[in-house]
Amino acid sequence: MAKQSTPGLSTSHSDSNTPHQQDVTATFPIASPESSQAYEPINMNKSLMCFVDPDTPQVQRTYTSLTRTGVAPYQAPMPDQHILSDGAKLLNDILELIIEIGEPLENLSVLDENLYLHGPFLEAAWHGAYKSMKDLLKNRSTNNMESISAAVFARTSSPPFLPPVPGEFRPAMFAQSLRWETIGILCATIGVFLGEEKDELFGIDAHQTWRSDRQTLMQRAFRACIQCESFCNYLGAVNDFTLWFLLLTLLFATWCFGDDSYHVLRLEGSMTSVFLALGFHRGAQSDPSMPLYLAEIRKRSIAWAHDHDKVLSSFMSRPVRLSRHFCVVDMPLDLPDTVVMGPIEEFMKARESLDENGWNKDGVMRPVSRQRAQLMIYMIREEALELKIGPTVLDLEVKAARALEKLKSAWGSIPSHLKFINSKSQHSKFEHVSYALKLEYLYTEFLLHTLLTPFNGINCENLIKTAHEIVNLALLPTRKRDLLRSHRADMEWVLVFYAMPCASVLILELMRQSQQPEEKSLINRSGMIQDISVLISCCDSLTESGQSNYQICKQAQYIFSRGLDSILNHSEPAPQNTYSQTINYSHGLNGQELPRQESYLGADVTNGVVQDAEWMSWLNSVGLQGDPWLESIVPTMESSEAV
Repeated sequence: MAKQSTPGLSTSHSDSNTPHQQDVTATFPIASPESSQAYEPINMNKSLMCFVDPDTPQVQRTYTSLTRTGVAPYQAPMPDQHILSDGAKLLNDILELIIEIGEPLENLSVLDENLYLHGPFLEAAWHGAYKSMKDLLKNRSTNNMESISAAVFARTSSPPFLPPVPGEFRPAMFAQSLRWETIGILCATIGVFLGEEKDELFGIDAHQTWRSDRQTLMQRAFRACIQCESFCNYLGAVNDFTLWFLLLTLLFATWCFGDDSYHVLRLEGSMTSVFLALGFHRGAQSDPSMPLYLAEIRKRSIAWAHDHDKVLSSFMSRPVRLSRHFCVVDMPLDLPDTVVMGPIEEFMKARESLDENGWNKDGVMRPVSRQRAQLMIYMIREEALELKIGPTVLDLEVKAARALEKLKSAWGSIPSHLKFINSKSQHSKFEHVSYALKLEYLYTEFLLHTLLTPFNGINCENLIKTAHEIVNLALLPTRKRDLLRSHRADMEWVLVFYAMPCASVLILELMRQSQQPEEKSLINRSGMIQDISVLISCCDSLTESGQSNYQICKQAQYIFSRGLDSILNHSEPAPQNTYSQTINYSHGLNGQELPRQESYLGADVTNGVVQDAEWMSWLNSVGLQGDPWLESIVPTMESSEAV
C-alpha cells in the first residue's frame, strides 16, 4: 500500500515529535451559551479563513445559529423533573442488572488482550462507571437517585475533560466517570460480555444464580444502551466517548438481533452521524494542538468505524456510509495500549522501533494489528462494493482487475505472523484472528471474481476456486474440535456470511458439471460435494431455535440438500413454484446496451434455476441475485424465445 494523504489510506507515522498542551479551566464545565462545543457547524457566522489559510485558528462557537425561520440562540438543555426521574429509573435498572449478574462481572477484562473489549477509552469508561455504579448501592433512595441523575445530566451536557498528557487520563476519567456516554459503554460492555461468554460455555444457559436467561439479560442491557443513547441525543453530547459507545453498542446489536436488523441499521446511522459531526472524515489529527495519545486513540476509533461500515455494507448489499472518496483514513500504529498511554518518551521510542509502514518488528499480534490489516482489506472491499452495488460503469473489467491487483499487493505487504497457516494449531483468540483475516481477504477476492467472471467467457475457474477455499476454510472448526468449542458463535456467523454465498456458487457449478459430464474440469468435484455435505450438517446442528440465524440456516439446509440431491441423482432440481422474471440487459453510462457474455452453465441448468422460485429467492437472500456473473448465465426472455 502506498502512503497517501487525502482522501485515502495513510500509513505514515511521522507525527509531531513533541506533545502539545491544551488549556483546561474546569473538570466539569457546565454548558452555557459561552462554552465551546464539540463540533462547529458552518453557517453565515463561520469564519472561512481556515479553508484558505490552514494556520488560521478555529474560532470557538460563541454565536447564535441561522435557521430558515430566523436566528436561534444556543440554549443549554435543561432536563425537567420527568426526564430526571427517567434517568434515576435507568440507573436503578442498571444496578439490578449488575446485581443479578454478580461475580462474573468482577473478573471482566477490558484490556489490550481482549479482541472486542479493548482500548484506553473503553477500559477507563468501564472501570470508572462500574466502580461508581456499585457505590450507588449504598443509598438507592428516590431522592438520592434523582440527585445522581441530575448530576449525570449536568456532566454529560459539557464535553469531557481530556487531559493533555496520558498519565492524567485515568484519574480524570474516574473523576467524571458517570456520564451517559460512559454509562452506555458500561451497559454495552456487559452485553458483549454476556454474548462472548456464551461461546466459552458452549451454550446460552444462565448461571445458576441468575433469575433470567442469558438472552433476557442481553436484551435488558441493550434497552439500557438505547436509553443512554436517547439521553445523549437530548443533550447533544457528541464527543469521543459517544463514538466509542455507539461503536460498541453497534457490535452488541449485531449479536442480539443480527447484522441485517433495523436496530443495527439505525445504530450505524447514529454512529456515522457522530463520526462526521466530530469531523473525523478529515482524519484523526486535523487539529495540530491535539495530544499525541488522543490522535492515536482516534485513529483506532476511526478504523473501527470503517470496519463496521464495510462489513455491514458487504453483507446487506447497501452503500457504504463512510466513503473513501471523502474520508482521510490514518493507519493506527502497531503499538500496545500501554505504550500509547504511557510516558511520551516511551511512546516516541516505541514508534521509532516500528518499520516504515507502522508494523511492529517483534512478530506480536495485537488487536490494533488486526485493525490495521482489516483496514487495508476494507478499503479495497469498498472499491469492490462500488462496482458490485453501484451504478453500471463502462470500464468495469478494468476497475475490477485493478482492485484485484491492489488486493493481492496489500495482502502481500501484511506481516507473515498475521497470516493464517492451516497446519498451525488455532487455540488462542489471537491465532483465531489470522483465520478471520484470511476469510476477509478471500471474500473480497470472491466479490471481485464475481465481477470479472462475465468477461472471461466460459472460464469461471478463479471464482470457483476462491469460493471453494472460503467454504473449506469456514468449515475448519469442524475438523478442529477445540476451535469449534472456543468460537462456536463466530463459526455460525462465518457460515451465514461467508460460506453460504460461496456454497451457492459451488452448487451451481456442480449442476453445470452434472449436465455437461463430457467437459474436462479442473475443479475438485468430490471435495466440493463433501464440503457442502458438512455445511448442511452444520446448518442443522450449530444453531438453536429462537436465535437470529436459525431461520436462514434452516433455509440453507433445505436448499443445499435439495440441490445436492439433484446433483448426485443427475437431475435438475424440481421447481416448487412457477417463476417468471424478466432480466434486462446491462446498460452503460450513456444508455447503450453492453454485450452479454456466454453462459457457462448451459440452458438446462439456467432454465432449471430461473424457474425455481425458491432457488432465486435464496440467491437473493445471500446477495447473489443481480450480480454480473449471475446475470450473464441467466438468459433473457428475448434470448429464451429465440431458442
